[in-house]
Amino acid sequence: AAPNNMWAPRHSMVVLSFSGRMWVLSGVTSSAERVRASDADFVQDVWSSSDGVDWTRVAFSPPWANRRAVVGTVYQLRMFVLAESRYYRYYYNVWGSGNGIDWTEPMEACSVTGQPLGAALVMQSGMVVVAGADSLARDLSVRFWVTQEI
Repeated sequence: AAPNNMWAPRHSMVVLSFSGRMWVLSGVTSSAERVRASDADFVQDVWSSSDGVDWTRVAFSPPWANRRAVVGTVYQLRMFVLAESRYYRYYYNVWGSGNGIDWTEPMEACSVTGQPLGAALVMQSGMVVVAGADSLARDLSVRFWVTQEI
């Protein structure tokens, strides 16, 4: 079936499954490389669907405006967006929401700095964030950040 009211085609977005729904957060709408994308190419919205056909925009301007969301995960009954980037400048803030509409920064910034984040996952020890390097980085080391308190 063709999607209804669907979000604009994009890349570099966060896609999550949370509370029986699919979620699409932020992204870049142009086919331009990230370093060449203009401000108008960065979208700042949150979309949700229970079936993948009918989509609803639940947030028009989440607090990480005009950056592509890099890493997202679900932890302790909340969605999290961690560290966004824009033009290869990395922001290490952590945003959480239980409903996709209201977003807060529940903690200090993610302590993995200086590198793009590669993944976020949940284990018994808490939320784990793994940082790596992108094609412009000379430091190929891997760093981890683990939190239990949110």
